[in-house]
Amino acid sequence: MVQHTIALIPQTPDQTTKLALIDTLIAITDGRIYVEVERAQLARLLAAIREASGDIPEAADILQALQVETFGSLSRTDKIDFILEQVRLLAAKGDYIRAGLAIRKISPRTFDRKASAKQKKDRLSSEQAAARVEAAIMTDLKLRYLQLQIVLAMHDEKFLDVCRFFRQIYDTVQHRAAQRAQGLLPAEAISGGDVEMTPAPGPGGAGASEEAALAGGAKALEPSLDPSHVAVSQLKPTRTSAEDDDQQWRQALANMVVFATLAPFDHEQSDMLHRVAAERRLSELPHSPDIIQAFTSSELIVWSQFASKFGEYLSDQHRFGKEAKFKLADKTEVVLAKLVANGTVSARIDRPAKLVKFSPAATSVNKGPKGTAPAAAAAATTTSTKADGAKQPAAPRVSAAHSTLNTWSKNVETLLSRVEETVHLIEKENMLLESKE
Repeated sequence: MVQHTIALIPQTPDQTTKLALIDTLIAITDGRIYVEVERAQLARLLAAIREASGDIPEAADILQALQVETFGSLSRTDKIDFILEQVRLLAAKGDYIRAGLAIRKISPRTFDRKASAKQKKDRLSSEQAAARVEAAIMTDLKLRYLQLQIVLAMHDEKFLDVCRFFRQIYDTVQHRAAQRAQGLLPAEAISGGDVEMTPAPGPGGAGASEEAALAGGAKALEPSLDPSHVAVSQLKPTRTSAEDDDQQWRQALANMVVFATLAPFDHEQSDMLHRVAAERRLSELPHSPDIIQAFTSSELIVWSQFASKFGEYLSDQHRFGKEAKFKLADKTEVVLAKLVANGTVSARIDRPAKLVKFSPAATSVNKGPKGTAPAAAAAATTTSTKADGAKQPAAPRVSAAHSTLNTWSKNVETLLSRVEETVHLIEKENMLLESKE
């Protein structure tokens, strides 16, 4: 009866009647396990209506009220799709803490599950086709998951994590392209249409030049939060073409370069820079190989020369154009710290500052509460050992107050995560007790 009534929803004469019917069906399906799939579908439909009317907080609250991870009738792909929609609406609402907690319900290993050789051998031809369709759907869900992770990491300014997520997107698209070349993709996932890696539109699109497409890909750093699916249990693979895969890996690789250089200097950032520099397809991108080379070499960089060479390209970037000078200052500090530690130069920084044509005041320690981590302190702690007689000795580094706030925020996130997990377990126990009664 509920399924038959849901099919009649599109035939309602007006919006008021439609909302009243949906509210009635939600009340009927509340607490009934055998119609939990229909309840999830109704919640998605009502949330989509609220979002279309501009009431995003209400739409987020509607989906947040359902704990679909406890729904046994929903398939794995449907659960992941529903949770991703919860995360998207929470991020659109601005509730990034709950969005971070919700996305942790999805284990990254879920997307990498593979059937054993025996299972593949025992499958019938129809089962093999269905397995390929499900694998294509999981690839789409993985890309959505990574895009939302980028949104959350961008909000927290965790640029190294953003780089890692773009690297996973790059690897996923490369794997899909390899499957396409081998003819392993299902027919439902093959098309000549345009599919963007990041929903946020950039200047690079179909018919655009390669350089313009790359600039658009590196510029579209924060995926938009547009509605995707409404119905549950009707997931289909996104149709993509070889041209789409080519554009997507180029965008992902260009973004990897941007965020690997934006990340605060430490050993992990240095390792990521060299990993990105070792990518064999990096040479196919304009400017990116030269930018990564500038940050991985042990040579000082003159800001005026760097800006004249890459200024136009960097000005199109969402964040890199603003941070480039500060990152070059950090890079210069690292190089000088190594030279001072080796006894090659004295610790006077006025002369090197003149050579690279920027003031020592441009370093990250003077940037304010959102400055990057002290680069020289991470590279070496001996920059002041030879400051005897220096006109302008290297200034001592002090830990910024925002690092304490970041630690406190992380502790609060951990506490909320544990509280959320406890609440879920309690609700699960209550539902099990109710079902037994």
